[in-house]
Amino acid sequence: MTTLQQKRLAKLEESQRRRDVCWDLDRLFAQAGTSRAAILAEHGTLWAFRDWLDAQAEEVGQTGRTSNDHGT
Repeated sequence: MTTLQQKRLAKLEESQRRRDVCWDLDRLFAQAGTSRAAILAEHGTLWAFRDWLDAQAEEVGQTGRTSNDHGT
């Protein structure tokens, strides 16, 4: 196999991995009752959504509940 063929194969494999990740992400969003489009509409980017999730996890770790919880 030539170097050019190896590069093309590597690009195809990377593209397939990205498609698999996107499919898994869409499936997980559907299980959570939302979609990638809804997440992007609310947060702008998946990175911003990830940062928001991290902040939520940190808040739960510090207080034991989120700001959405209505405890007494």
